[in-house]
Amino acid sequence: MADWLSITWIIVGIVVICVLLFFIPILVEVRKTLKAYRVISERIELVTDVKGWLNFANFFKKEKKRDKI
Repeated sequence: MADWLSITWIIVGIVVICVLLFFIPILVEVRKTLKAYRVISERIELVTDVKGWLNFANFFKKEKKRDKI
């Protein structure tokens, strides 16, 4: 009885170690990917913000040209 119990716990331990060795790299990659997406989205927000300011400036340039006509 004790032999089966100890063998079962050894097998469970090996399975747990294998699962951890399999999933830890996957979790690390997911974390890196999420960090990369966050950086990309921040850059996209920055670019769209800059474009927004450029459109805002162009709007006033067009208004000044209309005033001259």
